[in-house]
This record gives sequence, structure tokens and C-alpha cells, in this order.
Amino acid sequence: MNGLISIEKTAEKILTRAIVESASDIHIFFRGEGPLIQFRIDNRLVPQETLSFFEAERLIAHLKFLASMDIGEKRRPQSGAIIINLANQVVGLRLSTLPAAYLESLVIRSIPQHPSSRTVILISKHRSKFDCTPEAFPWHAHIYRYDW
Repeated sequence: MNGLISIEKTAEKILTRAIVESASDIHIFFRGEGPLIQFRIDNRLVPQETLSFFEAERLIAHLKFLASMDIGEKRRPQSGAIIINLANQVVGLRLSTLPAAYLESLVIRSIPQHPSSRTVILISKHRSKFDCTPEAFPWHAHIYRYDW
């Protein structure tokens, strides 16, 4: 990838391509030759592109930031979630980090949103009318929505 392209544009390009290709997962992991991005399409991991170590670390940090994960913590597994609007689709992303010796990998699960799943977003806008305690939504500590 071109080092002059902003990390936001890089993330948007990768996520858009994953959505268009109907990838269920995006894997960003480190191997001997360098960082690799793979999409899971039809239950097969399909290599997409390699990154420099610098680009991969910046990309992972950027995505972790969007999902309100601790960007400084690389030794423990973390998870987070965001909802994005890309390629004319609203898609939920569940992010999970996988620590290794000195590096951190990231797996992103793409969860297409249907009109009925927008209820959570609507509830957050009308918090006083609904039970929005953490016990009401135990599967998500937080959900953020980003429109690119």
C-alpha cells in the first residue's frame, strides 16, 4: 500500500472491499514475510494483500480506536464492536485482537445489519423509554456507529 494514503482511507478501502466481496471475516495477522490481510469468503481464507509492519500496526490501532478498545494494550485479548455505513450497506463489525510474542493480530467479523437490527440504535436515541442497563444488553458493553 502507498504510505502516503491516510490510514482512514486504507481502512475504508479494505472494509469496503470486504463488504462488496461478502467476506464474513477480515484477518490481519503477522507471518514471516510480513503482515497479511485475508478475507473469509465462502468459508475459505482468501489472501488479499500484504502490508508493511508500520502500516499494519497503524491499521490495527486505528480500527481498535474506532471500536473503543485500548490501543496501548497488545498483550491481552480484547474485543469491541462498531456499526459502519459503507458500500450503501449498514454493517456491524465485531473486532477481536489476538496477542502474539511482540505483535498483535486482529480478526473482524462482519455482521450485515437488517432493518430489525437497527432497534439497538433507535433505543440508544430514546434511552429514557427503554431499559438500557448493561443487563439488558449483556452481549455488548458499547456500540458505536460510524458513517463514512
